[in-house]
Amino acid sequence: MCRLLFFFLLVSFLPGNLPAQPAKNKIGKRKKLEVIAYYAGGPATMDSFPVEKLTQIIFSFCHLQGNRLYVSNARDSTTIRNLVLLKKRNPGLKVLLSMGGWGGCFTCAAVFSTPEGRKEFAKSVKEVNDYFYTDGIDLDWEYPAIQGPPGHPFSATDKFSFTALLQELRKALGKKKEISFAAGGFSFYLESSVEWEKVIPLVNRVNLMTYDLVHGYSSVTGHHTALYSTPGQKESTDHAVSWLRSIGVPARKLVIGAAFYAR
Repeated sequence: MCRLLFFFLLVSFLPGNLPAQPAKNKIGKRKKLEVIAYYAGGPATMDSFPVEKLTQIIFSFCHLQGNRLYVSNARDSTTIRNLVLLKKRNPGLKVLLSMGGWGGCFTCAAVFSTPEGRKEFAKSVKEVNDYFYTDGIDLDWEYPAIQGPPGHPFSATDKFSFTALLQELRKALGKKKEISFAAGGFSFYLESSVEWEKVIPLVNRVNLMTYDLVHGYSSVTGHHTALYSTPGQKESTDHAVSWLRSIGVPARKLVIGAAFYAR
């Protein structure tokens, strides 16, 4: 993993093999590829990255303070401002704020279980985006309804709280702001954590975490960011994407993650 840029390639999924150049549609325009970076570095080094090749940078991470979205310190505030300034180099670039991360969502289940908590959070997301001139929110709740980091509270009702949270966010942010969420790429998450048919109309995209598919604490060995399944390893990018498409999730809203690190 790059020391300063937690950069896993996120590319909008297109059926079939990925072409060397984006394919043209029926009226001759090229299909848009999304290439997204999650940035976890400081404010001084981002100028060295080829941001002209990106469509989004997602700041990682904001957290919860009470029921509100919270930028933790002055360093993070400066980093977000500098990310927004990168639009001078790439006018089409969008900058999103990510909330949570592994170990960063301890109170999510409790906060998002109540209408008051969800409404206050959504209001704060709008306020923070307006303050920084950023373009939306990426939710990285690991995980609704199933075990995430050891000790993090979770409940079966999180699945419904997550839907209600996205409804509240879309109401607060309107149609123009981006809403995405980081989704586990493994079967248990896909089948247990999200009401897909209700959630997909509310979001711009789903950033699939198709990595860490073989965990360091597991007795199973294999490729942790596998493209295809094998007889010995079901979990893979292809398996996750195929399952989601089989239940009606449109390919244009699926973004696959490839981790630039090894285990």
